[in-house]
Amino acid sequence: MSLSLALARKIIKAMIRFSIDNHMLPGTYAVTDSGGHVIAVERRDNALPATVDLAIDKAWTASVMRLSARVLDQVILRGEVWRLNVKYNGRMTVIPGAVPLIIQGEVVGGIGHSGESPEGDEKIAQAGFAGAYREEEFEVKVEKGLELAKAIADTTIDYVNKNKLRPVVITVTDINGWPLLIYRMDGTPYGFVEISRSRAWTSSAFKVDSHKVVELVGSMLESPNGEGSNERFNTTPGGVYVGDVIGAIGIAGNTPEEDYKIAKSILKLINF
Repeated sequence: MSLSLALARKIIKAMIRFSIDNHMLPGTYAVTDSGGHVIAVERRDNALPATVDLAIDKAWTASVMRLSARVLDQVILRGEVWRLNVKYNGRMTVIPGAVPLIIQGEVVGGIGHSGESPEGDEKIAQAGFAGAYREEEFEVKVEKGLELAKAIADTTIDYVNKNKLRPVVITVTDINGWPLLIYRMDGTPYGFVEISRSRAWTSSAFKVDSHKVVELVGSMLESPNGEGSNERFNTTPGGVYVGDVIGAIGIAGNTPEEDYKIAKSILKLINF
């Protein structure tokens, strides 16, 4: 059974609702598929930027280990997580806030949250799990930046579907290049997640559309760009600089030229 973007968004909405209702700190909410690949990530406006990758790594751990971080630490690893981190380059985490998503007895993905205390993160992730089974509709009011990022994503999804284009990954960053949102449309190969994020980061970092960065820095090899280079540097079309509350958007899933056209069209549709 595959995990849809719609269900991932429902899980995240349940986590945000729980954290707001219980006056908890804002954080980042992540859902991955059974292979640990990102389906959806949302970061609230006042959440620490570092929570993005922490939440993703928690969801990844729950997906690939098929266990919550707490059970993984207490039952399986017993304080020896460093041994697996040598193998998995530090991604494996036993910090609470990582919960596997089980549907009809099958682990179909992972849920991760970062931004609260370990106990708070776990409660929020568990609320996401419960939200997957919640039947009634419910709404959540989020801050300006995330609200705008979601509007961009919804407009992109509608545009891609109406124009019968291949599904895409959408990344929306703040002015410092940190994601406010990452969505992977159903059917999009997971390899496009990092391409989308890198295009958005490049546009934010250089304050121009990603493919125009070459005009500023000259002809450079793509990542890796030598020892100590930034792995997110990507000068292919598909990243568009926005500025203000939203730093940039990155689209990936079609040809670079088509991805760039999608991104520019979306900005026109939402009057940027």
